[in-house]
Amino acid sequence: MHARHASFVIVIIGLALATPPPLRADKPPRFAALLANGTRLQGKTITEWHTATSLPKLDGQPLLDAGNPVRWLHDRSLTLAALPKAFVEMTSGDRLPGVTLDFQTGDESPYEPAPAHFIVKPETRFAPPQAASDPRVRVVARFVRRLVWQRREVDEYQPGTLFYRDGRSVTFRAARFGDGLVHLLLAEGQRKIFFTEIAELHLPASDTWQDYFDELAALCPNGAGRLQQLETADGLVATASQDRFAANGTADYQLCVHGVQPAWSLEILWIPTVQIWMRRFFAPHEVPLSRVWPAASKQRSLLGGSGQPWRMNRNVQAGPLRSGGQEFGWGFGVHAFSELQFDLPLFAVAFRTTVGLDRIAGKGGCARARVFADTASSPPIYESPLLIGSDNAFDSGDIRFATGPRKRLILQVDAAHDNRPPGTDPFDIRDMTDWLDPLLQLDPEKLKVELAVRGSKQLAVWQGWTVRRDDTAAVAPPAPPNPPAPALAENAAVAWTTLRDRWALSPSRFQLGSLATNKPLILERDVTLGPDDQWLALAVQHSIDVGTNARLEVRLGGEPLGEFAVPAENVGAGSPPPLLISLREFRGHKVRLQIVQHPTPAAAPVFWRAIRIGPQLPALFQVFDEDGDFEPLDATAGGTALVTDEDRHSGARSVKVTPAGQFHLRFKSPVAIREKPGFGEFRFLTFAFRKSGEGRFSLAFTSPDATEQPLRLDGGRGEPTLGTARRVWQDKLPDQWVEMPRDLFADFGNVNVNGLTLHVPDGNFARFDRIYLARATTDFELIPQLTPPPLNPAVVTETLRPAVVRAAASTVAIRFDDGRIST
Repeated sequence: MHARHASFVIVIIGLALATPPPLRADKPPRFAALLANGTRLQGKTITEWHTATSLPKLDGQPLLDAGNPVRWLHDRSLTLAALPKAFVEMTSGDRLPGVTLDFQTGDESPYEPAPAHFIVKPETRFAPPQAASDPRVRVVARFVRRLVWQRREVDEYQPGTLFYRDGRSVTFRAARFGDGLVHLLLAEGQRKIFFTEIAELHLPASDTWQDYFDELAALCPNGAGRLQQLETADGLVATASQDRFAANGTADYQLCVHGVQPAWSLEILWIPTVQIWMRRFFAPHEVPLSRVWPAASKQRSLLGGSGQPWRMNRNVQAGPLRSGGQEFGWGFGVHAFSELQFDLPLFAVAFRTTVGLDRIAGKGGCARARVFADTASSPPIYESPLLIGSDNAFDSGDIRFATGPRKRLILQVDAAHDNRPPGTDPFDIRDMTDWLDPLLQLDPEKLKVELAVRGSKQLAVWQGWTVRRDDTAAVAPPAPPNPPAPALAENAAVAWTTLRDRWALSPSRFQLGSLATNKPLILERDVTLGPDDQWLALAVQHSIDVGTNARLEVRLGGEPLGEFAVPAENVGAGSPPPLLISLREFRGHKVRLQIVQHPTPAAAPVFWRAIRIGPQLPALFQVFDEDGDFEPLDATAGGTALVTDEDRHSGARSVKVTPAGQFHLRFKSPVAIREKPGFGEFRFLTFAFRKSGEGRFSLAFTSPDATEQPLRLDGGRGEPTLGTARRVWQDKLPDQWVEMPRDLFADFGNVNVNGLTLHVPDGNFARFDRIYLARATTDFELIPQLTPPPLNPAVVTETLRPAVVRAAASTVAIRFDDGRIST
């Protein structure tokens, strides 16, 4: 080997093996923080962070003081996590470790609409109420950038590319998801691929700033407040606003659990505080640049090759960002030569960053950093001194953009090879540079206008409706509500409030409430009403009662159909029943529907659960009343099931069933029976029957799963009907109408049903009428609105009295004012 070659190798090896200065012998305090004014704090103990509204302190120093809030807070006792093996990556840089199991359109429950979302089994440690044996997180699809089932060695986003587990890859134009699979549109056609075949799926690139504004519109739609990004030791990264933050626990920080609901999650994520490695805080108009993906990047090495790739919130060796003897909260690790290009929104006004060689460079390395606007061929708007060694980091100060829109921000690090001072590294081996706490500032007023346009799109229940203000007549400004109304952009239709949804099932969620300010808020939609479109149901409520209920008005073709006071929730009694408007007279016509929320002084926000047009109600399901198509399960078994007006319990008709066949009424879609039913789910049953000729009757609900036995109720003397049945009437059946309520959850548990089967095995015929499912027994009070004809007084008798005497321990007879008897 030539001597000069040997010297070259020795230099390379020496530089490569160079190590950073040793750590101090004394252990630093557990927590480090940076305040907005640049003050750095250290401390051992965090206190007063066990409620959502508490003001935490670090060794007595306030962290969320309005005049000087914390920028970031680092728990030094935790170590950085490696990139998870399976995860979902968001357009904002957030990440959920876990395996994607399924996809849902969000229309599965018509009374609880949701955006399209993925079902993910998380592989991160959540706390109760999420610490179930098999938890699920619903991830909103429009915020997803990359789905990873089996991480590849190369961590590089390639838009519109699917990587198989066997190493193959395919590029695609569009993706459409189904039940555990994806349909890809390829240049040569379509292809169906199951999730179990995929290593990584990189979705087509989207507009970075459109995604960012949509995220802000969900988190802080009024453009006010602060946001917080949490990063845990096991790889979770989640961003939420202070309005979507919850806490529970004790004054001891070690025992606290903090809950956040990012824009991409449909429920709160409950995180033990002892697992949070880093917290980053910022206002909506302050954008940590590490939350924006580069539109383009370049890397190359003086020694040849493409150079090391950049990393987000890490140095180039995946360690924490440290330079100038200090640690930092966010940024990018790069290796000279490097160029990161970022698209800018029209109302970006300023930029600030610190830059320096990372601590892993030690005393070596030499580079220069430059910031450009639009193109790297123009003069830089900032240029750093030579970065020699990691002992110094340089603050750029506020860099104001010139008047007029800027299209791109370019961060460039040059190896400064030609003008390196004597004694510096001759090559770029240790030019490991960090862009530290880079912050982009937006015009806050223009941002509020942008968010006002997008706010109404955040409610799944409003999708398909046009949202606008009623500018036809000026309305006197209302008195200040309690709590005060959020700031509202001039052209906004609504002001928003975020509150915890106390009725959502575990693990709970936050919801947006609307406030009409000085002009009415109008939801408008043109609809062609079909034959089944009988009802407009509005599931709305106030989550807090301030004494004044907001007013809603429903108009059809500009004419009023009804006006309502929005009901307030009653803690302990569940959500209030929906507001109902009959559309029967307008079926078969195209109509313009308007729902008007009037500005009401001192009213609480209105929370919208569902706007539903259809044949059924959110709290009441009509199984049979007046009409139904009963089909024989076996045409050879005999018997009939006829809807007739010969006799009825209420209304105009009932169904007459003769022995001995079974007759099935199929539902248009499955119905859920649940212990704690939401809208569109049910628990209680009521039905009326009358039996002629003694004998027995059977009423059974069938399951969508063909292997499941029907959920059968029966009455009368003798063996259980068809071998298995839950007996609801032990004695001889009366030849008079009886209305029978049942708790189906108590009888059969959580089940799904898709039809009703009626059967009369012996005796003469039986009649059935008024068969309904309800969320709560009080919801049966809605039945008269569905069957306006008055009850027939001839069908009511006191024949229940003998049965009550025999079964007093378990049966109670109730006689209503109108003469009806129920048990």
